[in-house]
Amino acid sequence: MPRMSKRTAPGACLTDLVFPQSRRDNWYKGFILVITFFSYASYHISRKPAGVVKGALHQNCSDVYGISSDDECWCCWAPFDNDDYERLLGALDYAFLFSYAVGLFISGHIADRVNLRYFMSAGMVISGIFTALMGVAYFLQIHSFSYFLVIQIIGGAVQGSGWPSVIAIIANWFGKNRRGLIMGIWSSNTSVGGILGALIAGVFVADVWAWSFIVPGMILSGMGVMVFLFLVPYPSEVSCEEPVQNKAIENGQKAAVNTGDLPAISFLSALAIPGVIEYSSCHFFLKLVGYSFLYWLPFYLFHNIEDVNLTQAAYQSTIFDIGGIFGAIAVGHLADVSQSSGIVSFTFAIINAPLIFMFNFLGTKNNILNMVLMGLTGFCVNGPTALIVTAVSADLLRLQ
Repeated sequence: MPRMSKRTAPGACLTDLVFPQSRRDNWYKGFILVITFFSYASYHISRKPAGVVKGALHQNCSDVYGISSDDECWCCWAPFDNDDYERLLGALDYAFLFSYAVGLFISGHIADRVNLRYFMSAGMVISGIFTALMGVAYFLQIHSFSYFLVIQIIGGAVQGSGWPSVIAIIANWFGKNRRGLIMGIWSSNTSVGGILGALIAGVFVADVWAWSFIVPGMILSGMGVMVFLFLVPYPSEVSCEEPVQNKAIENGQKAAVNTGDLPAISFLSALAIPGVIEYSSCHFFLKLVGYSFLYWLPFYLFHNIEDVNLTQAAYQSTIFDIGGIFGAIAVGHLADVSQSSGIVSFTFAIINAPLIFMFNFLGTKNNILNMVLMGLTGFCVNGPTALIVTAVSADLLRLQ
């Protein structure tokens, strides 16, 4: 058996016994793709309930339960039972996303300097706990807006540990030579997580919405334990071959550079890389649309589509993510064929603009048309998003 590092994951010995020695490196690379795929998918499983449960926190109780009352919101959950409920729910989303953005920035620096297995597994376990704490409010009858706000702020900051970690691990194993199609398939983890999160939350939202948070939180924390036990963030830990980083040198040859020898760069140095600001701006607006759908699509469907209940709204919202899976794969393939990630990303972003207007103005007129436009929007939003955060990121790194 090849020599293991002292800091290697406890479960690595088991995986080494299972993997055939003849193509050991390829088996480990496949395993890394799978475990990072489901790890980040579990992050998105835990984010989806916030959008699904909104409809349960504020609804027309007379219509849902068939009981006439002067107070149509008698079953709503305080403090979201007043006329300003949309502002409060939006404030929770803002708190989560702002702290998540800060967490991403900080985690990106930390991930370059610590053992990724420890960092990522700790982040997943803590994130799962704070996701579950949102549901605990139901059983403890907590109606304080401050409680929900603090949970979202801390939870968002900790969830920022996910993406920098998985991207760093992929870079450690695959280097910069990553094809758009392969990374498009891998980056569909966000859409797969959104689908599973909606399905899980939809099962409980109409009865006891607490479990819509608690079960995804348990899944995320459980996956964090699996990461601690089995994740191998560096090929050297299991005596696998390091990826070759292609860097031009003076004589025009290509030099092999160990990923572990590449120093972390500063924020200003990253901004100076050609294309970073342009792609970051494009990614900003794509994410603006993506997170709007993530947090408000089930609520929108529940309140605007006739004869759609809370559970059906959660299930129907998965069409956006299903479109996103096909979009990530298709855009990755087009980028490989055209060798022009920028043009592909720009084209899909332009197509996406009229689709959003069509969804807004035509989506409520017919449920079938609503689902078609929803899927197409997911296709055009998640496709270029996946390309930018994976294959394009690798292309930009070649220029540093």
